[in-house]
Amino acid sequence: MVSITSSGKYSISILTEYEKEIKDKDIQNVVGLDFAMDGLFVDSDGKKANYLSFIDKCWIDLQKNNANYPARKKVLRIGTNNRFE
Repeated sequence: MVSITSSGKYSISILTEYEKEIKDKDIQNVVGLDFAMDGLFVDSDGKKANYLSFIDKCWIDLQKNNANYPARKKVLRIGTNNRFE
C-alpha cells in the first residue's frame, strides 16, 4: 500500500504472511522465580540471589553523596511576589 502524507512524504506498507511449523519441545526442567526483599529473588529450589552487597554499596554511595550535597537555602527576593526560590 502506498500513501502520501499531508506534507508530501510517501510511505509504503507491505504485509506478508507465511506459515512456520511449530515444534513441540519436551520440557524437563522448570524454574519458578519469586521476588524477595532480602535478595532480589528466590527460585523454586530455595536458592537466593546474593545481590545485597551491590545494594549495600549503592546505599553507602548514596549516603556519601547526600552528605556532600549542601542543603538548598530558601531566599526571599524582593519583587517576586513573596515567593521562595
